[in-house]
Amino acid sequence: MTLTRKSPHLGGIHTEDLAMLREMLEHPASVLGIGDGGAHVRAICDASNPTFMLTHWVRDRTRGLRLPLEMVIHKMTGNNAALYGDWNMADQSFEYLKQVFDVNLHGVWLMTHAVAPHMVAQEFGRVINQSSAAAYNYRPTGADQFDGLNAFNYQQTKWGVVGLTKFTAAQLGRWNITVNCIAPGVIPTDATLKVVPRETVEYLATQQPVPGVIETDDLTGAAVYFASDEARFVTGQVLVIDGGKYMPA
Repeated sequence: MTLTRKSPHLGGIHTEDLAMLREMLEHPASVLGIGDGGAHVRAICDASNPTFMLTHWVRDRTRGLRLPLEMVIHKMTGNNAALYGDWNMADQSFEYLKQVFDVNLHGVWLMTHAVAPHMVAQEFGRVINQSSAAAYNYRPTGADQFDGLNAFNYQQTKWGVVGLTKFTAAQLGRWNITVNCIAPGVIPTDATLKVVPRETVEYLATQQPVPGVIETDDLTGAAVYFASDEARFVTGQVLVIDGGKYMPA
């Protein structure tokens, strides 16, 4: 596709050429980038920045056609950049803690903040957040020497997703919008295997009441249920899928 009428204000595209930009965004080969929330399901992205794609193209655009919410979400969660595969477990600094919060927790809020007005307007919606069973991992570190308070960056942020799920469920429920959460155990995605060796994944799988390595397909049923009409009165809930390793009340 050739884009003309260049301007430095919109990446080389004149602001009146948004119809042309819309055609480019709809192209099957285009990938739209945003935030985390999907390392467990091979849908990794980075949502630490506000989602102009959603707020303008789905909700606020008044001149010309908007983009369908479902199409934008599909493109955004298909193949994008992430923090998870590069997670530095050794970095206990405050600066890195804030970075993990930006992606893992604030990214979830930004995404929900962008789509909520659209869902409220149509008086229907399904929000399915991605936490982690790590949110319930309170085991001692086993270290004999105290080198400072750990940041618990991944665990903190995934616990935050649990809380955010409940708060947003309480606010949005009156418009028939449900907000639920899936908290998976360790799943050997490409991102996981960058920070957790496969041998460790397989060993952890033997420690579950229901032993076995959890795969991405094991989350499908929960997601489909939360999105279905059968779950219209289910909201603010967290479903841990980890073979029973953690059993929060």
